[in-house]
Amino acid sequence: GPDLNEALIAGHLDIGIYGDTPAIVAHAQGFQGRLLGFDSVGMNAWLLTPRTGVKSLQELQGKVVGVALGSYMHRFVLGLLKLQGLSGKVKVVHMLPRDGAPALERGDVAAFAAPNNLGPLLISQGFPVLAEALQTPQLLGTSVVVAAPKLLERVPQLPAAWVRARNAALKEIRTDSEAYYAFHAEASGFPLQAVKAAIPLSNLPDQSYPQQGLNLLAQAKRFLLEEKLIRKEFSVEQWRIAGLV
Repeated sequence: GPDLNEALIAGHLDIGIYGDTPAIVAHAQGFQGRLLGFDSVGMNAWLLTPRTGVKSLQELQGKVVGVALGSYMHRFVLGLLKLQGLSGKVKVVHMLPRDGAPALERGDVAAFAAPNNLGPLLISQGFPVLAEALQTPQLLGTSVVVAAPKLLERVPQLPAAWVRARNAALKEIRTDSEAYYAFHAEASGFPLQAVKAAIPLSNLPDQSYPQQGLNLLAQAKRFLLEEKLIRKEFSVEQWRIAGLV
């Protein structure tokens, strides 16, 4: 997410599809990209431990948790620790998803927060789940689509074309979900069963701005403001592109 923000702000990307937390951070810092819609709503995150690791969240006190900083999983971890009264009592360190499994295997961390696709794969490999975002719905993630301002100026018809393309894709996905999951597994490199477990079709919204997605964005923004991870208030409604359905 933070890397994608840098590329968008530098003008190297026209559209970014990524987690809500880094997108909110970029917008709060003044990036004028517009919310083109949601890619996925209600994304889970998993907090996993080594196979012989801690058995409860309270046992994390004084220990190290790995997570990709600035990601929606990072917000999940911070929110979870706050709910458990563990804010400031657990060391949270930056760890990219690709490094999570080796770190758990070696016991380098007491827990690791895994995103979609990776979480079910690590579970299938025997790493226990301490907690997941589904248990705290306000900490579920969304994947948003952000369009750079220069692109929208140059191609004002893009938002409507995006909606048409997405609707056509969703129709195909819902008509033949097995083909979709097979494609997703091949493209992502994750096993088919992990992909199915991570991405229920109900997470793929039919509307550009589903109410659940907007509510989760508002909750995420409020949490980031409360934790002083962003300092500027903004309107999610004004982030949207007028006229999209």
